[in-house]
Amino acid sequence: MNKPFDRAIPPPIPDAARRKQALTGPVPTSLEKKGPPPPPDAALRNRTFAQAKAESGPKPFTLAVGEATHASPEHPDRNEDSAFFSARRGIAFVADGMGGVPAGELASGIAASVLERSSLEFLEKTARSTEDKSALQLVRRVFEADIGTPLTKDAVEAATKQLFVIMNEQIEQRVQKSSAALDRTALFLHKTEGATNPIDPATGKVDRSRLTPTERKRTETRAMTIGTTGSLNKIWRDTEGKPFLTIGNMGDSRTYILRNGKLAQLSEDHSPLTTLKRLGVTDIDGKALSDEDGTEQRISKRTLLELADAHPELRKAASNSLKIPGDSIELRSIRNIITSALGNGSLNNQLNNIEFQPHVSTHEVQEGDLVFTCTDGLIDNRTRARMEHIANTYRHQGPEAVAKALADDAYHASLQPDGKKDDIRVVATEIRFAN
Repeated sequence: MNKPFDRAIPPPIPDAARRKQALTGPVPTSLEKKGPPPPPDAALRNRTFAQAKAESGPKPFTLAVGEATHASPEHPDRNEDSAFFSARRGIAFVADGMGGVPAGELASGIAASVLERSSLEFLEKTARSTEDKSALQLVRRVFEADIGTPLTKDAVEAATKQLFVIMNEQIEQRVQKSSAALDRTALFLHKTEGATNPIDPATGKVDRSRLTPTERKRTETRAMTIGTTGSLNKIWRDTEGKPFLTIGNMGDSRTYILRNGKLAQLSEDHSPLTTLKRLGVTDIDGKALSDEDGTEQRISKRTLLELADAHPELRKAASNSLKIPGDSIELRSIRNIITSALGNGSLNNQLNNIEFQPHVSTHEVQEGDLVFTCTDGLIDNRTRARMEHIANTYRHQGPEAVAKALADDAYHASLQPDGKKDDIRVVATEIRFAN
């Protein structure tokens, strides 16, 4: 059973039986039994907003948390974004399912479920090696701790990196090889690429034995692309009671902080743009590159192609640029390419020689700071200036109002002709010191 402030919100899935199948078998009734860790509480599946408060120890501060989401208008009955948050434990996490098959909610839901106490306990009990057990003990010590428990920066950052490794492994083992993922992939390849129809006329159900050996192999390979982005916040205090925020990120979901009315991005995307900015590349006019959508900056194709030789994360962008005429390309043409995500760690390393490396950093937080983590359905439909304006307008009503206003505004923008029709998920957290 979930603790009162441990809430995991998976995406709504119309067919509950299909979700059960996606989790590769029945949920164990006892953590002593072997099998996958239990999924998020199904009773919370359709919950839209929540707010919770928790108090810390010697130098008290409180956290107020609010969450909001919208499914894409292109598939309103299937939301591929998931979330987990716990005010007591200082955790906020969002995940945006992705891949070459419309099954992203399977990956994002599993990633969010890993943060459940029961899942972490189960994974530690079933760890196969001393090294795995030791890593899970660190993760549990950090991520099961409430905000009154003193922690250290080194421990929190190490646990955050290890947590993302666990999420990646769970997706590779429990999602990509599951019957639900393979069945959906077979159907998708039939509809989009003319593969054999896997539906058995007698039963009306998928029967992958109808596929040729080549098609079965292609199905398994394509299912390996199912994954999710992930952005994680952990608010904690040191031995002196000072609060800190450690963030971890895979893909292009993001974490922002609103302080004194100014909005700043704290997370770092896994994208070609991040690499280009780190390398000091400028646009064709010599100006610094911007991550704001809607800009008309252009970069030299020659520069991109030359850098791709030494930086494998740029190779997909470089390959795409060859399909575009001219000597330069618009920055926005490569802005949404993701170079690494949860669930593609092994495949990305095998095919592209890209190491699985979560971006992790720690920041001091102050009274009144508002932190929100979100999926790209928000980012791609609203500029940073617009998000800053909305957050400032609604922050006096609390983080739940901020999350709802941001999600609603982005959803309405997505309905416009130039909008990006995508799932949207926002979790906002406000830090308040006790008087």
